[in-house]
Amino acid sequence: MPVAGNHMPLSTDQCERYSRQIELQGWGTEGQERLLESSVFVAGAGGLGCAAATYLAVAGVGEIVVCDGDVVERSNLNRQFLYARDDLTRPKAPIAAAQLRRLNPDVKVTPVIAEIDRSSAQELIEGADLVLDCLDNPETRIALNRAAIARGIPMVYAAVAEYTGYLSFLNPPATPCLECFVDGTRAGKLLVMEGAVPGFDVIQIERDPGCPACRGL
Repeated sequence: MPVAGNHMPLSTDQCERYSRQIELQGWGTEGQERLLESSVFVAGAGGLGCAAATYLAVAGVGEIVVCDGDVVERSNLNRQFLYARDDLTRPKAPIAAAQLRRLNPDVKVTPVIAEIDRSSAQELIEGADLVLDCLDNPETRIALNRAAIARGIPMVYAAVAEYTGYLSFLNPPATPCLECFVDGTRAGKLLVMEGAVPGFDVIQIERDPGCPACRGL
């Protein structure tokens, strides 16, 4: 990880906690300090969001905003591991935030109980260094994509459909945006994992010059 500038020094406890990462070539203490000063907005606290937010927290991302407008349902419990049966009918975001804080007290976790739409998305993601799209419906994803473009914040797109997973890093104009390939005909790079086969494919994506979201950038 390339780093620059001055950062708050790590404590002895933090040096031990993050020692396996710090030992990675190109990471070091500066990389960990930079991570601790970063902010990530996690859109959706479902199956993908629970996993992503957990690994962000234990890795030492300094600030995580968990945004979800749903409550815990019984059908969530088989894969959304931040919740338990006692959490049924309660809002997801505060429960997820509390669990993440228990995992790593270094991390500031802010729960937001809200639905993401075109009127709210820009305000919700303001101040984030990275947006994680862990949503489950196209309309909300597009609203988040438009907000990330407007704020100039890179976004990680992730999705799962049955046995197939999708992952891409989006940062227009250097890369396509979500709407450049949301119909599946165009895609910077899109990682596709086939769980039933199993196998991986990497699809090269080109920006759509007529994309309604990122054209003109």
